[in-house]
Amino acid sequence: MLKLLRQYRDAETTMRTGVRADMDMGEKDILALRHLISAEGRGAVMRQKDIVSLLGITNASTSILVGRLVRDGYA
Repeated sequence: MLKLLRQYRDAETTMRTGVRADMDMGEKDILALRHLISAEGRGAVMRQKDIVSLLGITNASTSILVGRLVRDGYA
């Protein structure tokens, strides 16, 4: 079971690395986008403070991240 879990985690890491390269996005950008998509699917509204809490980054970093997502048409 642990071997399968490690294989899954390795595959997910490989996939995220490819997506980041294809979309020219950083790891935090991808994670934020995943949370935004998940919240939208639940019909929830995600605020900047939610991203701060989920990603463990500062308000200033979150403002820049959100600005990039909006600028690039992701949010």
